[in-house]
Amino acid sequence: MATIIPIQPRFRQELPEVIGNVDYQEFRSTLLRMEEIITSSSLDSIVFEHELNRVETAERHYAAERGKSFRRLSHSRKEHIQQFCMRGLRLGIARHLLGESYREFSSHLADSPLLQRFCLIDNWEKIKVPGKSSLQRYDQAMPQDLIRTVINRLTQSASQEMDKGNSQRIGLKEPLSLTDYYIDSTCLKANIHFPVDWVLLRDGVRTLIKAVILIRQQGLKNRMADPKTFISTINRYCIKMSQTRRQKDSRRKRKAILRLMKKICRKVMRHGEKHRAILEDRWK
Repeated sequence: MATIIPIQPRFRQELPEVIGNVDYQEFRSTLLRMEEIITSSSLDSIVFEHELNRVETAERHYAAERGKSFRRLSHSRKEHIQQFCMRGLRLGIARHLLGESYREFSSHLADSPLLQRFCLIDNWEKIKVPGKSSLQRYDQAMPQDLIRTVINRLTQSASQEMDKGNSQRIGLKEPLSLTDYYIDSTCLKANIHFPVDWVLLRDGVRTLIKAVILIRQQGLKNRMADPKTFISTINRYCIKMSQTRRQKDSRRKRKAILRLMKKICRKVMRHGEKHRAILEDRWK
């Protein structure tokens, strides 16, 4: 189990007081709250332990390959690794929160004292902002299993009961119930054709005919023409319908074609009802 290295906190500049912008105030409150959750849940320690074990394992293999004895990491090396992990965790969270690319986020980070403070790169004089390549290395340093461990720790912290002081570990009003399921029911635009009437009629004919064909394949038949002729007929009417859109007197022609399509639909509906009745009587 890795031990957290005590780091002397640096003097940090106070954030400028910005008024008249509600969006900025909400974003600032979000980042401050996220910093509070990261600290109270000890997420930094998980990332630091993983990276420290990885570095020590690599150093052991390197020493064994060259026949040398393994020397433990110095205090300054561990401190550097811990700072790298703390900064990398916050950089990844902030970038995914904003939904920006590496290049865009690097430019945004250089221009935002709020993001610099959250990502622990604020300074009194020179501020070293990681470029797009450095941001990518920070992301690659955190594999999927490590991110899953961080999420599990955060979930456990959110589900812990109130302590004796009537306070939840990460400051929630009530502990998160892990027996509840949360489903994203957001309506998404389906990748389907525009539901105009004549296209829906074609879809209905094709669906009923496919069902009729499936019933007839089992030997349950009723007198009718080849079912596939209805599909070809309705497709032919659909082609005519689309071709008459730009023709002269197209409104009257489209109405005439629509009447023919309805006639086919009524005929297919009767065949479908008869085959369904046969299936109900002779399904065994």
